Amino acid sequence: MQQLYAWTGLGRPLSHKWFTHRLVFICLAAAFLIAAGMHLAEVQDGLYSAAVFGLRITFAVFFSWAITRELDPDEPWAAIVAVGLASAGLWFWPYPHLKLFFLVLLLLRLINRSTGVEAKIPDVLLILLLTAWLLYEEQLIAGAFAALALWSNGRLPNPQAYHKYLALAIALLTVLAAMHYPAQRVPNELSMWINISIITLATGFALFSRQLKKVKSTADATTAPLSIVRVKAAQLIALLVFTVFSLWYGDWLFVQIITIWATFGAIFLYAALNYKTSLQR
Repeated sequence: MQQLYAWTGLGRPLSHKWFTHRLVFICLAAAFLIAAGMHLAEVQDGLYSAAVFGLRITFAVFFSWAITRELDPDEPWAAIVAVGLASAGLWFWPYPHLKLFFLVLLLLRLINRSTGVEAKIPDVLLILLLTAWLLYEEQLIAGAFAALALWSNGRLPNPQAYHKYLALAIALLTVLAAMHYPAQRVPNELSMWINISIITLATGFALFSRQLKKVKSTADATTAPLSIVRVKAAQLIALLVFTVFSLWYGDWLFVQIITIWATFGAIFLYAALNYKTSLQR
């Protein structure tokens, strides 16, 4: 652990000692085999193509679990629910935006500092390079998320103050990218049922975040509990960015980030189920 955190403040190891981690490994293996097998049977363009498709789905399922662990660190089983919901969504819309998911995971760890260690220079460089890559691919959502995340990390308790200036630079770059890609400034078609899904899932996650008063989980590298201010900031930024951009870009973005919406839904559903169970008791 000490060797890991000498180089990165955002890396978190997986351990077979935890039952939910072992369960995730099984789910990932199943996702790969099912996705690759279905692709091979339907498309029939070789083992390599099937393996690549299977890996894409597997990583998307993994990100659903990992992102949920950052947004709801106290409930590991909520992340398992997210794996199930994301898998169901990917069955119908197997178009995951993996680079964006990876960036979101890094930025959430930057904000809530779940490792207990500040982001290192290699972490920041990776975030900047990945954000620039996504902006080059006309993904303005990446710039918006990165700017808000870096600004928050520069202002929240125990801040990394220079991140505020990086946030301003990324915000400026995002504005320039929006000016350069006029098509990105035009809202896209939003079907009624996806509109309802976005509003429902966003409202449910907002209710969960609002009632969250404390966090019991401790940081990986220390025994100190996570900052409730930082965790709620991560939740708010994720909710704000994905809701606004999904409503603006419509159906095509929703199906690409179905993994994120599955995460929001899983957190709310698990919290609601626990609340109902506690009332019955």
